[in-house]
Amino acid sequence: FALTVVNGSGSGAYEAGAEVTVQADDPAEGMHFKTWEAEGIMLEDPTQSTQTFAMPANDVTLTAIFEEDEPVTVPVTGVTMDQNELALTVGDSATLTATVAPENATNKNVTWSSNNEEVATVVGGKVTAVTAGEATITVTTEDGEYTANCVVTVSEKPADSFTVTFMNGDEVYKSE
Repeated sequence: FALTVVNGSGSGAYEAGAEVTVQADDPAEGMHFKTWEAEGIMLEDPTQSTQTFAMPANDVTLTAIFEEDEPVTVPVTGVTMDQNELALTVGDSATLTATVAPENATNKNVTWSSNNEEVATVVGGKVTAVTAGEATITVTTEDGEYTANCVVTVSEKPADSFTVTFMNGDEVYKSE
């Protein structure tokens, strides 16, 4: 009688009563063996990838069925920032870098915020100094809502030129 094995080994012609062993193929990357679909025979435990049985007095077709592995989710355990203090001058900008832990976390998405946008704004880690003062930049992970902070101190832009006056008491010697 004919034994046909799809997605596995063991196909051939067998006499009724012969002991037969079939083996499912190795699963493709990201897949695993699920079960055998059987025509012409009832398998004791079709969830085993290797089957041994007595060949019945009829043709048999066995098809190995595979399914995708469940995706492995690696949760976030924390976040750090490359700087926890930053000094800027009005109009300047700097980029902060957030590192989500662990390195293989599934969801590394973060959001950035400033507690004082009148002093400093942040978009995607780029901090822009607006006016003199202090602001705290916070990065927050989407997974777990872990946070890290950086205190930004913004100072006024220095004048482009200065006048120096040389004096002796009330008497002006020279101004430059």
